[in-house]
Amino acid sequence: MHLLQNTIMSDNSRLFAKIEDKSLSKTLIRKIQIKKKIRLFLKNSRRYMWADFIYKNQEFSIFSGSGDLMFFAGNHKCSDKILKEVLGLIEY
Repeated sequence: MHLLQNTIMSDNSRLFAKIEDKSLSKTLIRKIQIKKKIRLFLKNSRRYMWADFIYKNQEFSIFSGSGDLMFFAGNHKCSDKILKEVLGLIEY
C-alpha cells in the first residue's frame, strides 16, 4: 500500500497518491467500474487520461499524462480511510 500524500491544490482538492503508470490507465477504469460499480466520467486522448468518479459520496479524479497516475480527492478533508479504500480498488 502506498503512503498517502497531502498536497492541497489551488482548487482545494487533495493530491493523495502518485503511482507509476505501467500502462495501467487503459485497464484501470474497467477494473474500478467492475469492482465497485461507481459512476465514472472518462476523458481519454493519446496523450493523457482523466477520469472523474464518485465513491462513498466523495468526488475523485485520476489523471495520467506525466508517467504517473495521480489521484485527487475533490474534498481535501476526505478521510484517510476512504482514500485508502480508493487506492485499494486499484490493481497495480
